[in-house]
Amino acid sequence: MKKIPFFTLLSSILLLSSCSNKLADNELSGHLLLGPFSTAGKSGDMINQKLESLANVSDEELIKGYKELFAFPYPVQMAPQAQAILLKDFNATDKTSAIGAINVLMEESKSGDHKAYTYSLAVNVANLAYSSGYFTQKDVTDYEQKVLIEAKINYNNWDKYLNDFLKGRENKLKDDPNSSQQLYEVIVHELFLKNKNSPYLKLEFAF
Repeated sequence: MKKIPFFTLLSSILLLSSCSNKLADNELSGHLLLGPFSTAGKSGDMINQKLESLANVSDEELIKGYKELFAFPYPVQMAPQAQAILLKDFNATDKTSAIGAINVLMEESKSGDHKAYTYSLAVNVANLAYSSGYFTQKDVTDYEQKVLIEAKINYNNWDKYLNDFLKGRENKLKDDPNSSQQLYEVIVHELFLKNKNSPYLKLEFAF
């Protein structure tokens, strides 16, 4: 049996330890694919305060808190608005057409640039479909996991994913004077990637 030098072994152990500092929860990663869409109806101050309250909790409580804050951002009470968005932007009026819209987006992602924006749109459709009464929460998480499988082929960290989201959105809406791109830039750079308690800094992209 080949002997492994002590210092090589020690270095490997330290490397593994440093790589395991981040949390890993694929369900939460699926929710976070929404990117800035997950902040719907929430102010930056409210999100920062909630993140601050999670600063010194256990890992289990942290993941639970993140899910409460970022999962299913569109409540069922906003069904009329969600239905209107699905109809206007995706021509979706029921479960079948919402699934069709997701499938179209995922097909587009295979050949398009800035895939993160397309992935986020796909999971956003699923979440709007939940608010509209077309999907159950399980439907949403199932589609989020399907998208996550594709996303982790192209991204290995949240920084790259979120910045590619911004590039994709800017490119898609470059001719729209009401795109609010600056707001999305602030959400990503001043909230998601700056707040030390942000799930985008604490969580592995996927595992």
